[in-house]
Amino acid sequence: MKEDHISLDHDLDINIINRPKIIIFYVNDDKIFNKNRKQYLTIKRSNGNVYNLKGIVHYKKGEKEHFNSYFIKNGKVYDQKSGLHQSLTTANFINVEFLIYELEESE
Repeated sequence: MKEDHISLDHDLDINIINRPKIIIFYVNDDKIFNKNRKQYLTIKRSNGNVYNLKGIVHYKKGEKEHFNSYFIKNGKVYDQKSGLHQSLTTANFINVEFLIYELEESE
């Protein structure tokens, strides 16, 4: 993990072939994600490919347990269900299950 991004584990990095458009990661500890959120915004691979965080899926506990998702655009997190948005840097995420990254297309 670098100051402004994360890198994939070498064994994982060499086993991802080609340039997948989307990469989804399971989050086993959302406290680490919340604490080091800035680093999780970007993944840089050893081959130069860059992936940006585009979505977050979390598990909502309660009377009607279900998954809820957010999409990320221009530094804001948008709730897929309500349409409400908040700053990516200040939003509080609980029970994060998946992070969705999209390949940054070079121009």
